[in-house]
Amino acid sequence: MRTMNEKQYDNNNTDNEPSEKKRKSNDEHEHNQHQSIIVTSDVQLKMCQSSIFNLNIDCFEEVFDYLSLKQLAIVGETSKRMQQIVGHCFRQSYEAARATFYYDFDVNYVHANFLIDFIRKIRVLQSNEAFYEFLRWNRLHSLVQIRFYDHILTKAKIECMQVILGRVEAVELLECKIESDFFETFLMFCSNLRRLCVDGTTIIGTQYNWLLQHYPLLEHFQLLTAIGLEIEELATFFQLNPNIKRLSTGAKFFWFNQQTMTNTNLKLNTLAIKYDKRVYLMSFCRLLNKLYDSGFYKKLHLYFDHPLGFNQKIIEELKSVKALVKVAANSRQNYINLSCLINLEELCITCTHAVNDLEHLPNALTNLRRIYFLDASTDDILPFIHRAPKLNKIKVRCLRGGIHFDEQSNVIDLKALNEEREKVGFATKITFYVKEDVYLATKWTMIKTEFNLIEMRRIDSYDWNMEFQIDTL
Repeated sequence: MRTMNEKQYDNNNTDNEPSEKKRKSNDEHEHNQHQSIIVTSDVQLKMCQSSIFNLNIDCFEEVFDYLSLKQLAIVGETSKRMQQIVGHCFRQSYEAARATFYYDFDVNYVHANFLIDFIRKIRVLQSNEAFYEFLRWNRLHSLVQIRFYDHILTKAKIECMQVILGRVEAVELLECKIESDFFETFLMFCSNLRRLCVDGTTIIGTQYNWLLQHYPLLEHFQLLTAIGLEIEELATFFQLNPNIKRLSTGAKFFWFNQQTMTNTNLKLNTLAIKYDKRVYLMSFCRLLNKLYDSGFYKKLHLYFDHPLGFNQKIIEELKSVKALVKVAANSRQNYINLSCLINLEELCITCTHAVNDLEHLPNALTNLRRIYFLDASTDDILPFIHRAPKLNKIKVRCLRGGIHFDEQSNVIDLKALNEEREKVGFATKITFYVKEDVYLATKWTMIKTEFNLIEMRRIDSYDWNMEFQIDTL
């Protein structure tokens, strides 16, 4: 028999705690309220998203232009539909960006897997199984260029890449090793190949048998080797591939194969040579002029990668070379004078401090259309803005100081540069390519990045087409 106290406790408990039926009713009510909140939140989110997607693509382009690549990637992760929009904007602002695969995929050190669908260029560093596992799930549908660096390309690995090899237009092999027949196991799958680059450190098991084949779409052939070796198969290669319009190679290799070059029926638009100081320059210049007179090439590009090897003596020899329109040099010499190279259309140089009389150089180089300085100030480029009427592109990798650039805020005074350009009669518009941090700082400060004669763009928006790397150019 229960005591009075126990009865009293039961009565108190009944009054203070809901019954089982009441608790169930309350739980259902709370659950329905919670579901209502979730549904309302989802509806609001969808309404918000649908409102965003009512914007036209021009609005997205304008807004996203204020974002860094890292920020753009975060936005792209929000939905499948947004990925397509971000991908479109990525292609506009980062057309020349080259993705990297080294155990993982990134674009300029930004990891965003959805960008795989929009990337056009990729470099694959070192030979590891991770890349071939990556290809099992990613087809790289937009890829047009692939560069292999330090790879051992076995037959099994090449089979994993057959789909993308059939799609790409450019293949580059640097310090690679191919154990089997290069054509039968690799190149025969490259049915869309327009550019082929093989450097001298790449070891091919069958040597040069791959040069005895016809590549119907090949337009640009690059064979870079410092070895003085005459390759007999080269004559057959040129005979089978008369559609080649651009040839890039080293000076020593070119010198040892000059007979083949002289006898070929090739008619190149561009010949690009990486100079080797072991080749006697005066004799080499005479060879180039002889080939130009025969119609072998129309335009000549010369690269010099030795910091102390591009001096005034070399420049004086070069002034006699016909159709020399581009010079790219890693120069640390002081006071070199380039004014005698009057036909130059493009100048790429590592250090502006090495150039003597920069102020008056544009007066002599009246055909200049593009300049690329690794390290320069806005004061260094002002003479070209003032006196180079045909100039349309300026690229500066490291912008340092000058009266129109604030290093602390990273802001370029584009309006002032435009006013300087307006002083030139009949001048072309100049596009100024800078690194993303400078671009964004200037964009956020000035809002406007395009004026009637000066426009600023990201450095990755334009492919400079450097055949050979000069220092870090």
